[in-house]
Amino acid sequence: MSRLEDPYGGDSYRELASIRANTQASVAFQALQTGLLADMSNSMSAVHAQMDAVRQQQSEALAIQQELLNREQLQSHLEEFVYQAEKLVVECSKTTTDIPASSRYFLLMGVLGKIKEDGIGTSVIKGRDNKAAFEKIVNDTKGLTQRLLTDPEVQEALEWAEAERLRKLAEQKRMITKRKQDQQKREETIAKLDKQLVPLQARLQKVATTTVLEEWGELVKSKLPEAFKTPLYIAICVLCCVTIYPALGIVLCAWITTFSRETVLNKQINDEIASINTQIADLKGQP
Repeated sequence: MSRLEDPYGGDSYRELASIRANTQASVAFQALQTGLLADMSNSMSAVHAQMDAVRQQQSEALAIQQELLNREQLQSHLEEFVYQAEKLVVECSKTTTDIPASSRYFLLMGVLGKIKEDGIGTSVIKGRDNKAAFEKIVNDTKGLTQRLLTDPEVQEALEWAEAERLRKLAEQKRMITKRKQDQQKREETIAKLDKQLVPLQARLQKVATTTVLEEWGELVKSKLPEAFKTPLYIAICVLCCVTIYPALGIVLCAWITTFSRETVLNKQINDEIASINTQIADLKGQP
């Protein structure tokens, strides 16, 4: 892979530049970071937002290009970016600066990376002078990165950066593998808990509402004198025929009694089921 290819991305290169500069306590880099680099970041963010908005609105390449050319605000941001890139090349060309050669290399590579990521080229820049200025700054940036590549400190930094990149990739793979293993274990545990629910649910005792009504009927029979039984049944039948509410009231009371009995009978089993369901919910809620 060529050194001018971008295996890291524009933002990653800037982060690398900062790390290398901080290891050597570069005062000039700190000033550059709060001044020119901050301005460049704002310009590039504005350019990216404008170009992204156009690409979302248009689907044809020609329509996208025409819309980009017609956006005066975008053209203004591009001019500002080119101007800031020119200043950066001047700063990185200095031999008396305390900014490490590796930081300068990474900053310049970050500029090239951003240009590539956002698809910036002469086709989206209006005006011959602006196109020429853009081509010049790209060529100057590439030329300076090639010269900086001859510096041993840059070579060492590139080896360090590649080792860091590979280390992070390995760590990401390890974390992905671990998450998959953890997920598999959770799924296996959930499956076991689900199986435990089946026999518990089968053991739940049911109380029929008709059984409660029959028990009430038998209770009434046993308590009332024989002479009152027939008139009472007739009165109940008449009430149920005239209006449905007494019948509904009786059925509702029977249903409540049924539910209460089932709750008492199945308390221990329901507690076990609730505990298992809580464990399942906790496992499913884990990331």
